[in-house]
Amino acid sequence: MKSGGTREFEYDIALSFASEDREVAKDLATRLKQGGISVFYDADEEANLWGDNLFVRLAEVYADKARFCVILISTNYAKKEWTRHELRSAFERMLQQDVYILPLKLDDTRLPGLPTTIHHVDMRKKSVDEIVDLIKEKLRGLRTGPSARVRTKEVKSAAQFQDIPMPLVRQEITDRAKDTYLSSAFEVIKNYFEEAITRLERHGREIEAQIIHVNNVKFVCKVYRAGTLAASCKIWIGRPSSTESICFSEGNFDYNNDSSMNEWITANDDGSDIYLEMHVAMFGDYPHVGKLRPEEVAENLWMRLIQTLGTQ
Repeated sequence: MKSGGTREFEYDIALSFASEDREVAKDLATRLKQGGISVFYDADEEANLWGDNLFVRLAEVYADKARFCVILISTNYAKKEWTRHELRSAFERMLQQDVYILPLKLDDTRLPGLPTTIHHVDMRKKSVDEIVDLIKEKLRGLRTGPSARVRTKEVKSAAQFQDIPMPLVRQEITDRAKDTYLSSAFEVIKNYFEEAITRLERHGREIEAQIIHVNNVKFVCKVYRAGTLAASCKIWIGRPSSTESICFSEGNFDYNNDSSMNEWITANDDGSDIYLEMHVAMFGDYPHVGKLRPEEVAENLWMRLIQTLGTQ
């Protein structure tokens, strides 16, 4: 099923599920394909995936190759490392596309980082055929809805005319929207650190690193050289001021005492867009100041953590 809009995708739907829930996923994938919907279902891709680096390939699929990602949420899903990897990639896409993850509940499990405000469909209350009909309707809306037509028109105009000045159109950006953005940014930072320590261990001899998930909104990163702790930091969502912030502490810290930090990051807006801003108690040599994206904040915090490793 080809949908209109500003770009083409390899798949209409990418299915993300735990192996224990494969029968449900297989049934859903089969019904979707029978309905003319292109689906990424791993068992159908065995030849294409053979020999691939699955870590990289699956990240590409769930972040960039599909119009929507359907997640089969279950206790099994929450426990698996590979599903966490797929979910992290889907979160990255959510920063660019508001409606991307379509959650299907198999039980009452809550996934860390997935906002409860996103509408979930309960598969215990609907048949597979009803789910397929909902997905078809979602794709039809993307193809023929007013927003799709507007996007297509905008792209044509942009191709014909460049650098047309536009006024800043101010709009009301709610505290809820900024809190949601901050939570998504925290997930980006956590995902960045998890990928970074994997690469760091490959990069440096005698280097070992680990992420400790204290809870859903706090993690600790530790880096060891030849078994000796060389760098560590704690990153969490807290309230150092009147607004919720992402906080950063390095060196010696208490896992449970969040009263002190080296810096904190807030979500602010300019009347048009939401951005991140760093408030530094002990400011280092940072390449970025002012309005930041989550990836830039993640890079800044990572650089701060590893700045002494190259000299030891």
